[in-house]
Amino acid sequence: MVQRLVIKKRRGKRHQLEVNKVPLRGTEDAIEVNWCELTITDKDGRVTYRNAWVSDHPLSEANVVSFPRLPGLGGRLKTRTTMC
Repeated sequence: MVQRLVIKKRRGKRHQLEVNKVPLRGTEDAIEVNWCELTITDKDGRVTYRNAWVSDHPLSEANVVSFPRLPGLGGRLKTRTTMC
């Protein structure tokens, strides 16, 4: 089942789609993943950010909304690269 969530912000909208247990490829033995897409639009409806993720963690409205705040929504995005 596809779950759709739209959050209206002062600067635009945040659109999230999530689907649980999607086969990773089109074969019967394919592993199932959980997929989420985030699209951010400005107040004029233009797409300013779009990305998609797959995970083995079950997705729900409660845990998908907790994505880090992204640039363009008034937040900062921090990333860390580690060397092994």
